[in-house]
Amino acid sequence: MRIIGFYETEEQWDRAFEAVDHALNCHGYSTDLHLKKAQLLIEGHKEALALQVLEQAAIFDPAEPGITLMKAEALCYLYRYEEALELLENLKTEADAAGLSDIYMIEALVYETQEEYERMFYALRAALQADLTNPDALEKLGLCMELSRKYKESIPLYEEVLDHDPYAYMAWYNLGHAHAYFSNYEEAIEAYEFAIAINDKYEFALRDCADLCFELKQYSKALRYYLEIAELSEPDSDLMLHIGQCYQETGQTDLARSYYQRAVQLDVFNDEAYYCAGQAYSLEEKWKQALRSYKRAIHIDYHREEYHAAIAYTYHRLGQAEDADRHYREAIELLQEAVSLVGKGSRLGGQMQVWLVSSLEAAERREEAIALCDILTHHPDSTTRSEARRLLYILKAPRLKIRPEWKTEIPDLSNLEERDRTTPPVFTPRDPRKPARPKPKPEPEPEPEPIDWSQVNTRDNGFVVAMLVVILGILGGLLWFGR
Repeated sequence: MRIIGFYETEEQWDRAFEAVDHALNCHGYSTDLHLKKAQLLIEGHKEALALQVLEQAAIFDPAEPGITLMKAEALCYLYRYEEALELLENLKTEADAAGLSDIYMIEALVYETQEEYERMFYALRAALQADLTNPDALEKLGLCMELSRKYKESIPLYEEVLDHDPYAYMAWYNLGHAHAYFSNYEEAIEAYEFAIAINDKYEFALRDCADLCFELKQYSKALRYYLEIAELSEPDSDLMLHIGQCYQETGQTDLARSYYQRAVQLDVFNDEAYYCAGQAYSLEEKWKQALRSYKRAIHIDYHREEYHAAIAYTYHRLGQAEDADRHYREAIELLQEAVSLVGKGSRLGGQMQVWLVSSLEAAERREEAIALCDILTHHPDSTTRSEARRLLYILKAPRLKIRPEWKTEIPDLSNLEERDRTTPPVFTPRDPRKPARPKPKPEPEPEPEPIDWSQVNTRDNGFVVAMLVVILGILGGLLWFGR
């Protein structure tokens, strides 16, 4: 059985079948070997063959309840639900507590295959009540709770399990899910942390606790759990993104950008990583780098209104008004479309309309922004109402008038060539979108003209030469007689 189990763990199914067949040749009357072969056949989606093996096993041990349980499982996968439920019902009368728990587990499987999730929940609850230590029932119940939305009925069941065994980490984890559904976030985090304290390698609890802490803006705690996940498992793009966001929210933008870079290395189509990198650059007012990141995000997902709003603001800071206006218009259109899809009265719809107010104001459509803000002050969601009142106060606040003497006029030199050159020059900054005007090359100096000696007067030059000869003669005589 150990050899068969090893091949089963390694998913070497052919070797596992060879081993069980060899074992049956040696021990043909073993019920356990027949059950193991039937289980392997069911896992290999060969339920009809599994039923044949189980019929043979029933000849050797007709009173074994495990044979009937496996028959019901095989019948379930063959869509013979009524036969499966009938077999299970007959077993309940003579089963003990542990056996009854197994029966309800197979019954839950039948209902799950039929997608009757409410009946599946009640079967799993019965399985857990029959055996509070059944880990499979507890794990399956967590999934069924989400499918059936039976969160309220699940909470006392998990509390009953924890009263019996306070170290049942799966019960703590499921209880955290139930509390999170009812927005009891502090109780949810506490339950998740109990699960982590009992089993610090339980990745699902770590992830859900970290995500919830991040949503509640508890970034330091979220970061601690995300880093623990990174140590336990292979890094993935979303995990690197979340770590980067936590670093950014705690003011460590350099570390944030390094994790965004790792996120896009693991998944080049992670548009959120590019967008967050753009936000990190914007915080440092590195607008050109931010623009490159936002462009990559929009290239991957063009229909994200926050991407257009961010790149529009970046263009605005770079002085490129036309591009800024174009993206603001795109953001407004996408937000209006999104609001119509999710509903204006919903919480998400209210948040989107708040973003729309900001986009309208940025696009210099102040009257529309104020009108929408007035409507949002009566929104069903309290968070939306308070945010709308805050924005409305800002929008209606009087703008300070700037006196002319406070302004510095920037002169314009664009038409200098057409003006009179006597006009004093006036300077304007060059538009960064236009190429610089090439500097004029210096004109070469003209070469000197050759001298025409025929035109030079040489008569006076002869007299000068004669006088120089006389002077040199006198000086020579004085030197001679001086000896």
